[in-house]
Amino acid sequence: MFDAKAFLEGLYRPAPPAWADLGPDDLPGDWRMEFEERAAIKEFAGGLPREMAEAEALAETVAEMQNGPPDAGQKENPKSAADTA
Repeated sequence: MFDAKAFLEGLYRPAPPAWADLGPDDLPGDWRMEFEERAAIKEFAGGLPREMAEAEALAETVAEMQNGPPDAGQKENPKSAADTA
């Protein structure tokens, strides 16, 4: 018997994101360095097991990849003459 409801729900089920199968080796250069740094901090300073530290670091790095390159928007603003007076 044809289940119309299941068929229609399947049409509107969101597809997994394109990056769902992304691994550390797939990251571009700057993003790979960002991932490695995050994972190391989480493992050594945060006390997480390596696998968990890498998983969290990868998830955070991929989320940031959607917002732009590493350190985007963190450039120093030059002080104006009014700020120094």
